[in-house]
Amino acid sequence: MRRHLTLFLVVLSVLSLTAQQDKHRVKTYLARVTLMDKTIQKGILYRADAEGVHLSKTKEFINPDIQTIPFNQITSIKVRRKGSGWIGAGIGFGAGIISSVAFTEAHTDGAFNGFTLLVSAFIALMVAPIGALIGAAIAGGGKNYTIYTSAKLYNEHLPKLQQYSIVFEE
Repeated sequence: MRRHLTLFLVVLSVLSLTAQQDKHRVKTYLARVTLMDKTIQKGILYRADAEGVHLSKTKEFINPDIQTIPFNQITSIKVRRKGSGWIGAGIGFGAGIISSVAFTEAHTDGAFNGFTLLVSAFIALMVAPIGALIGAAIAGGGKNYTIYTSAKLYNEHLPKLQQYSIVFEE
């Protein structure tokens, strides 16, 4: 018993140390900018200012590869959190497994045997991917801002776009 407790404490301390390293992560948002000529420019939203939108191909702060898109060429901007689709897929997958196990338990009157386990696993394998797809679609949607090359519309959406950018300038 003492050996298990020691092992548990060691694992817990290592996990807490690795969790503290993620404290200074920068939230990055992916931007998908549709231009007047129907082309789409993708990248990390680095900065949004009076000139337009600045997209970066990398997350580097020192010498980033920045592409500037003037606001008078933008028809719409779609912004979403990087990795949000995978988080939603994981939540949907877990919800699919839990709901399928609960459904199986409710319909077998608590008789837990090998057949029940097989049916539960089969239903989980059928429902969990559907839950993952629904979760990814919901979480990965993002926010859509329509500009239509208008300075007025761009200036209305500019404070929200600046909240999503890595570099915030007023």
